[in-house]
This record gives sequence, structure tokens and C-alpha cells, in this order.
Amino acid sequence: MEQEPGLRELIQGLASDMRGLASDMNRQFAEVREHLGRHDARFAEMREHLGKHDAQFIDLRRHFDITAEGLRHDISFLAESVAGMATKESVEALRNEMRAEFEDVRVEIRASYASLDRRIGKPR
Repeated sequence: MEQEPGLRELIQGLASDMRGLASDMNRQFAEVREHLGRHDARFAEMREHLGKHDAQFIDLRRHFDITAEGLRHDISFLAESVAGMATKESVEALRNEMRAEFEDVRVEIRASYASLDRRIGKPR
């Protein structure tokens, strides 16, 4: 089988181009692997960094829960105090009303006794 004179050079040229392309592709894949390797390392750093913050977030959540529980206690105490004050005010209002009524009764009793004393001639 006889080959045409330029065919061999053409095939060798194509083979050389293919080897060049394969070499370029291998170099580009190596760069991509290196680039991805840097990103893998960066992701590992980020996971480690976030892992450290997880502990801080857990601690912050615990602190918040404690603070919230304290606030619940304070609000409950305040509500009971306000309720107690309302009761004290009610008792004080009742006490003042009863004092006024007792004073009215005393005035009437004094007037009755004064009238009785005059009738029986007892000086006051």
C-alpha cells in the first residue's frame, strides 16, 4: 500500500497537533485540580471556622435561654405585684368608705345621745 507523498506528513502533523492538544488538556486539567484543591482547603477552613462558631452559638443560645427565664420570672413577679397593689387599693378604698360610714354613724349616735342627755338633764 503506497501512501501519497503529503499524507504521511499530514498524519504526522495531525498526530503532533493531537499530542499538543492532549498536553494542553492535561495541563488545564492539572490547573483545574489545583484550583479545586485550593477550594477544598478553603471549604475545610470554613467548616473549621463555623465549627468554632457552633460552640459560640450554642453558648449564646444557652445564655439567651437563661436570660429569658429570668425575664419570665421578673415579669411574673411584676404581674403579681400589680395584682397585689390593685387588691391593696381595693382594701384601702373599702377602709376609707367604712371610716366615712362609721363617722356618719358616730355623728348620728352623738346627736342621739346629746338629745337623750338633754332630755334627762345630763350636762355635756
